[in-house]
Amino acid sequence: MQLSYGGTHLGCPLPTLTSEQIREIVQYFADAARRVREAQLDGIEVDATTSGTGVLLYQFTEESQKQPPVNLIAQFLSPTWNQRCDEYGGSFQNRARFLLEILAAIRQQVGEDFHIQVKISALQAIAEQIQLSQWLQQAGADALHVGRKIPYSEHPSGKFPLDIEGEHLEKAQQVKQSVSIPVLCTGGFQTAPYIRQVINEGYCDAVTLARALIANSDLPNIFAQGKDEPDKPCTYCEKCRINLIENPLGCYDVSRYDGDYIKMSQEIMSVYL
Repeated sequence: MQLSYGGTHLGCPLPTLTSEQIREIVQYFADAARRVREAQLDGIEVDATTSGTGVLLYQFTEESQKQPPVNLIAQFLSPTWNQRCDEYGGSFQNRARFLLEILAAIRQQVGEDFHIQVKISALQAIAEQIQLSQWLQQAGADALHVGRKIPYSEHPSGKFPLDIEGEHLEKAQQVKQSVSIPVLCTGGFQTAPYIRQVINEGYCDAVTLARALIANSDLPNIFAQGKDEPDKPCTYCEKCRINLIENPLGCYDVSRYDGDYIKMSQEIMSVYL
């Protein structure tokens, strides 16, 4: 279960948060983690990326660059958006304090035998990336997950499929070399030979799949059968995320269904029926 908090976009602007409010939000994360354990899930992931829960349509415009990250943790980490003058602002150690306090509070709630990993974006300064990774390991993270959602606005060619496979590998490798816990990487993976290559060459310990599984929910089974890739791979057209505002989660790229909208609808709903 991934845990994320929207901050400014939920009416909690970073500059005006009091110390008491910050402690309350830290406790929100701890309580959420406790509920996840009580529900008998296997673990949690704290989302500290710039594209946390809630990023949808505004990523498609140039205005997105003028908006703070949706994720409150990412706002704290950012020297651009975090202009606080207290113990949560200024130095990188202070800006990372919020995330580290969240991790400590979660660990206290769920114990030492429950999996906690943290998803981190690529920071501007590699020294900060490495330092944060090491701090997270020292604070009790069991694994780190490198990457974030890749908005179409960063690939405005208008051509699909987007060429994003392995987009975060270089950062993942730098993180992996700085810690001893497992490092996972996300970013458009959906071909078995390439996944095998990046793991064998030590870029990361594992890859994660998101939109590729929306397009082909049986992708691991396809790989297990010896196929290198699905017959109809994800095009990363972003229509799944656009439709998520009002419709069930699923692949809405009708070109993958030979232009048949009924076939597309049946496939989307087959997950829910």
